[in-house]
Amino acid sequence: MITLNKYQPKILCYIRRRYNLHEWDGIKRYSLHISALWRQLDDALPSLEEQRKRGRCYSSCEVIAADMILFLLGFLLQCGCRDVEKLLMRRIEEKDLADPKKIDDDEKV
Repeated sequence: MITLNKYQPKILCYIRRRYNLHEWDGIKRYSLHISALWRQLDDALPSLEEQRKRGRCYSSCEVIAADMILFLLGFLLQCGCRDVEKLLMRRIEEKDLADPKKIDDDEKV
C-alpha cells in the first residue's frame, strides 16, 4: 500500500506543476480545479466502453479519476491536514465521524 504521508511533497509538487498552482493559492482556486476535473470525468464516461474494447492500458476515465484522487489529497494538504492517512482511516473505521462537526479542533488530523 502507498504511504500517503510519505508522498505528500511529491503529490503537492505534481498538482502544482500540472495545474499551475502555487503554495499561496487559496482553497477556492483548488475547489475550482476539482469542479473542472469532475466535468472532465463526466465528459469522458461515454468513451469508457469503447476504450476498454480497444484494450488500452488505462482509460481516460481512469487517468482523470487518478488525477482527482491526487488533487483531492493535495487539497487536504493545502487545507492544513497533517496526517492524511489517519484522517482517511478514521473516516473508514469510525461511525461518529460521519458528522464532521464531531471532530474537535484539538483532534484535527
